[in-house]
Amino acid sequence: MIDLHIHSLYSDGTSTTSELVRMAMEKNMKMISLTDHDTVDGLLEMKKLCDENNIKFINGIELSTVYKGKEVHILGYFLNIEDKKLLDFSKEMKKARIIRNEKTIKMLNEQGIEITVEDTSREAEGEIVSKTHLAQALITKGYVSSVQEAFQKYLGVNGTAYVPKVELSPADGIKIIKDSGGLSFLAHPKLIGLNEEEFLKLIKDMKESGLDGLETYYSTFSGEDIKYYEKIAEEFSLIKSAGADFHGTNRIGIEIGDNWAPDGLYEIWDTLYNKMEKGK
Repeated sequence: MIDLHIHSLYSDGTSTTSELVRMAMEKNMKMISLTDHDTVDGLLEMKKLCDENNIKFINGIELSTVYKGKEVHILGYFLNIEDKKLLDFSKEMKKARIIRNEKTIKMLNEQGIEITVEDTSREAEGEIVSKTHLAQALITKGYVSSVQEAFQKYLGVNGTAYVPKVELSPADGIKIIKDSGGLSFLAHPKLIGLNEEEFLKLIKDMKESGLDGLETYYSTFSGEDIKYYEKIAEEFSLIKSAGADFHGTNRIGIEIGDNWAPDGLYEIWDTLYNKMEKGK
């Protein structure tokens, strides 16, 4: 009934906003959020489509930040997408992504891999060219057989053509979201790769910076994972959220709504939705 972590063509997903809404209707979703990486570009059209189909929609985003060398993703909800700082940030991230892709392609060329900007653009159905599209181009050109292999060999942190993103701290990410009137949530905590002591320190620090919630229910979490993150959310007084992290064909086997959301979570978010929307 609820999915608060979905990606579209506006970042590294493969589905249009209309396709996402159609899938949400087929899955009987009552509330969804579009959380594309570092951009708010698809939110207006997604909201319009959801309004037309009686689905409650939350303006969202997923920000990439760095903590002790690890990527920490922060989900933002109930954003004011007319906020100048947020719009400026989104524009800057677009420019940074283009520069990063050009650097990656140059590094690949230097390793004897013949790939161009045009090759990667052909893999992207939307305006944004992500690392996933770079991986798809490497597959098309026959240099790797899978996205996973592309990241392991070339594009991932330990790859030979890895170019780091513009470094944003978790505190900075939370501030961007809060300044636009939104709520900040730590995304897929297990995927960060911290040990328990480091993770608890991260949560404590983020809570002090204004963290509002934790993605407690996630597509690839086990029952044991969920119990642990429920405990953490309660211990730190964080709102629980649920997300599939749907990317379309870029992430096979995960559909909208695949997030283990328990009975009763929708009601909690419906109350929050009414409160936040009324306050705007």
